[in-house]
Amino acid sequence: MINVKTFNIQIFNRWGELMFMSESIDKSWDGTFANKKVQEGAYYYNVKVLGDDNIIVELSGTVSIIY
Repeated sequence: MINVKTFNIQIFNRWGELMFMSESIDKSWDGTFANKKVQEGAYYYNVKVLGDDNIIVELSGTVSIIY
């Protein structure tokens, strides 16, 4: 992938509720929802990127919040 044409990230809690979404590669999740820290635990992410080479890369997994 050369340069990013489109970017999308979504982060969900264990019940499938959307906690964060961004279409800007420069905007990252700070571990909050509705201006409050989320509970400790695992959160599912899904990232989809389209490059200038027209190749789509999709990544998914979990991120753990620990205080």
